[in-house]
Amino acid sequence: MVRLDAGHLAPAAQLDRPTVLIQPFSAVPLKQSPPALYQRIIRPLPADWRVRITGAPGDMERNPSFAELLDPPRVTFDGSSFEALVPVLKAARLVISVDTALLHLAVAVGAPTLGLASAAFVGEIFTRTGLSPTTTALRMSKAIPQPTLFPLCAWATFSIIALETPLSPSASKL
Repeated sequence: MVRLDAGHLAPAAQLDRPTVLIQPFSAVPLKQSPPALYQRIIRPLPADWRVRITGAPGDMERNPSFAELLDPPRVTFDGSSFEALVPVLKAARLVISVDTALLHLAVAVGAPTLGLASAAFVGEIFTRTGLSPTTTALRMSKAIPQPTLFPLCAWATFSIIALETPLSPSASKL
């Protein structure tokens, strides 16, 4: 795990209440967990905690089903740049993110971080052998060294891909 030198970073923000940051958006929509999952995470948090849904400009507009996450008054959208988010990440009680740059930045600045790695290799990795993306993802997931940042990632990636996409004959031999 790589940590950035704290001497080169802005200090932690002074937040008026405990804060959880959630980054539910991905450039690959199949990597996004449904809004209902985040509702289940937000609902039991203490009533005086704040929740910031983070994302890039246009993320909420491209994902209208996530608007319901902003219904509770304690939940807001934060479209800040990474530079502006670093102090907030450092002060957050928890950062929850799909596999995005924000996830890696949170880890690098030392924020308590939970990564949601569902469908980790959807349509992104192809090989020269003519194997399908599903087969490649299964090979990649078996190659993840243990222990990893996300110890269940290999299992979760394999299970989700296998359930969403029928395995090809070549994948069943892995």
